[in-house]
Amino acid sequence: QRWERYFETGQEMGSSLIVADEKGAYVLVDRATYLAFKHKIRLGPLAAKSESLNNPYGVIVVSPTRRPNADVRRANALVDYLVSPRGQRAIGDFTIGGERLFIPAHDLASSEAVARRFSPN
Repeated sequence: QRWERYFETGQEMGSSLIVADEKGAYVLVDRATYLAFKHKIRLGPLAAKSESLNNPYGVIVVSPTRRPNADVRRANALVDYLVSPRGQRAIGDFTIGGERLFIPAHDLASSEAVARRFSPN
């Protein structure tokens, strides 16, 4: 049974954030959307630093056996860059409105970092 005050905007997150702001409602949005729209709204985050909101990203190169058109050499080069000190620095330095958006894997517990190159062995 749906809560009587629940509603769906049918729009993307930025528009939903603006609608929630206009209605004084709650909305669940990602940090990037909030940072991109925070100058347009009065709402503020309630649980921005919660561990339960962590959303680690990973990268895995697909097997060319399953995807014959996969460019494994370039895909492995991307993985190498993303996990390199230079790539991790670029990830950590990415900001929206002067606020850091991503936490590089080297700042997290190693169990959360996922990067897998394809090796034919």
